[in-house]
Amino acid sequence: MKTIKQITAIVLLLVLSSATHAQNFLEDNGFKWTDKNEFLSVVNSKEEAIELCTELVRHFSNRERPLKVHELSKVPVFWWVTHPVEQSKVLIIYCIKYKDGYDVVLKEIKNESKYLFSVDENNGEIIDFYYTKS
Repeated sequence: MKTIKQITAIVLLLVLSSATHAQNFLEDNGFKWTDKNEFLSVVNSKEEAIELCTELVRHFSNRERPLKVHELSKVPVFWWVTHPVEQSKVLIIYCIKYKDGYDVVLKEIKNESKYLFSVDENNGEIIDFYYTKS
């Protein structure tokens, strides 16, 4: 019984340590918690937004390949990674053109297919953004 309590304590410490590290990373990169239950950082340029999305993906996963970037879209990056602690969740990472800058968003959702939002592109095309559980 003592061993089970020790293992439980170690796992709890690892989870808390991981959550604290993630929180520090987000705060250090200008992210704020919003009323939409997501983390948001506002940057001035598309290049900054893409770089910040790349850093988020690298921080929360082992992905080393470059992200696919849609240069002409109002949403140049839309990606997801498995939640680092809770396997039943995923982290949605994207940047979107807003006013004179870009919003970079980190949103936690259940690992189930879900519609997230739509964007009216400059060419009149409407693009729907979904997370599809694989």
